[in-house]
Amino acid sequence: MKLEFKNLAPYLPYGLYFITQSGKVFKSQTKDDFEIRIFKGNSPNGNKQYHSLTLGKINRGEFKPILKPLSDFRDKIIRDIKIELDCSVNQVTELFCLIDGSIRLQDITLGLYTVLCKNHVDFNKLIENNLAIDINTLNTIK
Repeated sequence: MKLEFKNLAPYLPYGLYFITQSGKVFKSQTKDDFEIRIFKGNSPNGNKQYHSLTLGKINRGEFKPILKPLSDFRDKIIRDIKIELDCSVNQVTELFCLIDGSIRLQDITLGLYTVLCKNHVDFNKLIENNLAIDINTLNTIK
């Protein structure tokens, strides 16, 4: 499996985090529909500096997205998931059905899809395919 822009696009409006090979963590900022920028700091004269993120850099392993595994929610109770994801009981029930395979990703509601994107939950098995980093393996952000 190869990482494609369509795998990242749903997360980008919600400030997706990326990690570099050296372990630095950056949050994405979408400037417009065609450019993804990652803030790297201020220059000596005070101007903001950005990494320009391209799919080529991601495919070469220079940056990997940081996501939360879908399996993190398997053994949690409804109330805790509802609070963590800021969603309804119906969406939690739907999430359980997605996790156990009784519904497919293309069958979930737009509401749950938005909740998963906003909370950076890996629903495309990117972590499993070594295309993203499991947030639980990092100490820098949670």
